[in-house]
Amino acid sequence: MNDQVPLLQMPKTDEIRITLLGVDSSVSLARELVRYALTNWGFGRSLIDDSVVVMSEIVTNAGAPRGVPSYPRYSREELKGGSWA
Repeated sequence: MNDQVPLLQMPKTDEIRITLLGVDSSVSLARELVRYALTNWGFGRSLIDDSVVVMSEIVTNAGAPRGVPSYPRYSREELKGGSWA
């Protein structure tokens, strides 16, 4: 019997949203969330790696004024359509 419970389970949704504070740890959290979501949505490694870099830049730039929250959002349908959410 497997009694290990994952710390994070991907919700059954086509969109993820997260509110991030303007602190350094938000960048790594955003990167991992994007990587996890896109992997679970079945996207390829190249798109995932590029998306992680883009999200890092977005969160880093949004967090430049320290303490100001940012609200990144990814949508599976928008990514499949070739545009960024």
